[in-house]
Amino acid sequence: MQNTENRKRLTTNHTTGRKSFVRILEEQSPTSNLVDFYKEVRWSKKKDQFVSPTTEELYHKMVGKLSDLEPEVRTTEATTWVFRDVLGHKSGYAKGLGEMIIPESIQKQDSERDKQYVEVVKEAAYYKNEVAELRGDVRVLLERQQEYDKLINMLMSERQSRGDSLPIA
Repeated sequence: MQNTENRKRLTTNHTTGRKSFVRILEEQSPTSNLVDFYKEVRWSKKKDQFVSPTTEELYHKMVGKLSDLEPEVRTTEATTWVFRDVLGHKSGYAKGLGEMIIPESIQKQDSERDKQYVEVVKEAAYYKNEVAELRGDVRVLLERQQEYDKLINMLMSERQSRGDSLPIA
């Protein structure tokens, strides 16, 4: 009874049966993308149409966003971005596809971003240390300047008390 109610609430059915999405993704050609995959798993070959109006609408949204892109920008990463944009995204889960392994290109992007983040954190720590050293150097210079000013003031006051006149420059 519970499963029947849950199935009725689904807005996007698929046509893969018991075959997992991961397996279908692995069987696809390297040139295919997630938008093509979405159509493949939601297209009824018997009826020659999408399995529901919602799936068709979502597919057309994806195709529309892709067609708005310049031809040279329509890469696998761009189609993945459009796919995520239309269907939404949770880490390790693609809405409308069920739980699955995120395609390798996305994992590579995430690992690259993590590496860049680590490098930025290291650079920030380096520059933080540099600033701390510079502040220390500035403090020393200010202390020396104060000592120099005291010395100059003392010499000037001694010279004035002796009645020496200051040279005119």
